Amino acid sequence: MSKVINVEQMSSWVLNKKHSEQTYVIEEYDDGTPGFHAIKINSMEHLTCLIENLLQDGLHNKLIFRGQRNSDWKLQSSLEREIKSVKTQEQYNEIAQKHLSNFKKLARGKIREQSLLLGNLEENNEELWAIGQHLGLKTPLVDWTRSFLIALFFAFYKEETETTYRCVYRLLEELLNIDEKHKYIVNPKMDHYGRLTSQKGLFTYWGIDFHIRSLLMVVNNKTSSSLPKDTIQRKLITKYYISNELRKDILNYLEKYGITEDSIYPDLSGIINKANSDLKEIIYGSN
Repeated sequence: MSKVINVEQMSSWVLNKKHSEQTYVIEEYDDGTPGFHAIKINSMEHLTCLIENLLQDGLHNKLIFRGQRNSDWKLQSSLEREIKSVKTQEQYNEIAQKHLSNFKKLARGKIREQSLLLGNLEENNEELWAIGQHLGLKTPLVDWTRSFLIALFFAFYKEETETTYRCVYRLLEELLNIDEKHKYIVNPKMDHYGRLTSQKGLFTYWGIDFHIRSLLMVVNNKTSSSLPKDTIQRKLITKYYISNELRKDILNYLEKYGITEDSIYPDLSGIINKANSDLKEIIYGSN
């Protein structure tokens, strides 16, 4: 797995400064690939200030977010991580189609919407990928949400001891709509298990990390703005490194807003996840 090597050089959030006034540093990965403009959040005071800034930003722009429990992880789908040795899109597509065909065979009689298994319509395939994504299938989809708080939940609800920082990506949705030749966003028409609605969710396809970088270059070349290029890129996508030490405080904060496992996962698995989390507190309290 690639690792970001300049975390120590990243600036921390400064109180009494707006989002646009903060100092950001571009990530550097040990494999030589560049990252995105990033900033560190090391306290709940910094985090609540960031949230307030994002709320204001969201009044003027359509934003989407993605939370990850390890800040070193790139924007990759579970299928992309699984078949990382594949170098071309053609190879990837071939494997993905065989994987989807196998899923269709295994899903006969198992999912409610059996009509989705007929033929090879792109629309039906997207719906099947979305169903599989919510049930743990490795898919070419990358989860996003329109809520920063929900992205924060996904970054922190699972325990993680091997990282100092977790992260949340902030992306201007408009960036993914500037290229009419390619489709980047997947919005399923059906919410088969209630999760898409509760999570305010949407998806992007595999390779989104590469696509975003390519689109940033297009924006840089097309724009006539007097703003520096790094300022333009930062307005389009930002990555927040959030200290792992804040996990308990963040989960308590989110619970006050009704964001818990049983609200994010409205089916039985959400109840089970919540019960397992509560069990740890029960055991701790009995000692």
